[in-house]
Amino acid sequence: MTDRFGSLGKQEGRVEIWRTISRSVHPPLSQVLILPGSKHYELDTVLSFGYRPENIFLVEKNPAVKANFTRIPRQDHCPKPGNFLRMLVSEAAMKLKARGITLNAAHLDFCSHCESKETFSETQKFLRSGIMRENGLLAITVLATREMEIDHLLGLTMSFGVKSQKGLDRRFGQLSNQDQGRLYMLWHTVGAKLDAINFGKYYNEKTRNSMLWAIFKVQKIGGHNESGS
Repeated sequence: MTDRFGSLGKQEGRVEIWRTISRSVHPPLSQVLILPGSKHYELDTVLSFGYRPENIFLVEKNPAVKANFTRIPRQDHCPKPGNFLRMLVSEAAMKLKARGITLNAAHLDFCSHCESKETFSETQKFLRSGIMRENGLLAITVLATREMEIDHLLGLTMSFGVKSQKGLDRRFGQLSNQDQGRLYMLWHTVGAKLDAINFGKYYNEKTRNSMLWAIFKVQKIGGHNESGS
């Protein structure tokens, strides 16, 4: 079976995402959430930046995954059992919020966790649960070849809310119209006021898919950022 989580390109993307997050959301006391997939790559990356196992929450639908993260040889590096939630990420957000937990950062890697049509709805529900702290960082990774109803955005000039971020407005302008549209849809559709912090794209040589990711600072839940600032 192909280890789709073991791609060099995907790992480089993970490292850049958590490097960016760790500059603003400082370990070790910050509480963070990931969708790890079936392997330890994402968890190991988060741990490598100094986040503590007890402050890392893992969400995965696949019932077989939990055993992989609780094997004795890796037990000293694993979050405690109560930090592993086998459900959709929107459901996990509600469960954690009910336990009085709020997050400093999260990476919603939708490469396997959700079907294409669920990506935006899951992100909306996740944010509207109130699980993210004000000024928390939310990273989202999606399959770049999903069109995401962007045809009407092609050729549109937009700032993507990055004018205050050095170099990001220029990088955004260098993307294809399709990728600009995909990032814009992530930014606009999730139902929150978000500022773009960083974004990128990588190729997963295992699956032969291109993936697009972005990191946002969550400022306000419940309303679109129409101004782009």
